[in-house]
Amino acid sequence: MAKQSAPLHGSVSEDFVEKVADMEYRDDEGQIISLRDENGNPKLDLILYILGFPWYHGQSQAEAEAGEKERAEGAVYDMLTQDTRYHRNYKSETVYVRNVKRPYEVKNMRVYTSYIRPNYPYKDLYESGQILVGDFIKGGELKNILDVGDEASYRKARYQAISMRQLDDQWDSGMSED
Repeated sequence: MAKQSAPLHGSVSEDFVEKVADMEYRDDEGQIISLRDENGNPKLDLILYILGFPWYHGQSQAEAEAGEKERAEGAVYDMLTQDTRYHRNYKSETVYVRNVKRPYEVKNMRVYTSYIRPNYPYKDLYESGQILVGDFIKGGELKNILDVGDEASYRKARYQAISMRQLDDQWDSGMSED
């Protein structure tokens, strides 16, 4: 039996989508494909597909949310929401994204996430597990990370593997066998 691994997941910010929309993309025959619609907006489904997201041959998510039913296909993705340990906001459409080159900078922006197609040739884009960003081109205003939360709350939010293991040991020792 072949060894199976978990599917690779990727996350892409809205400013990365903007960056890709400005690139020149050619099909197999060398024809330039526009990555923006007639209004200048990025073609989200097409761009996410180019970035390795799976394609669904049915109604796209964006159209389903808008109530349109004319087209019959689109990229498969979820949006990250502000679902944290201390406050849960499932209806949010944005999350704070930290700039990996300048870790004190954050922006509030949309992030699209999905598993990456198994046959996608550029999987190394997602190896780091980071959200792909386009140098904070688009999105909310640039903030210092301490404007979003204080240092004490960041320290409290860190995962403590040892304390969880101790809790599991206490739970196991508290149970008796019949």
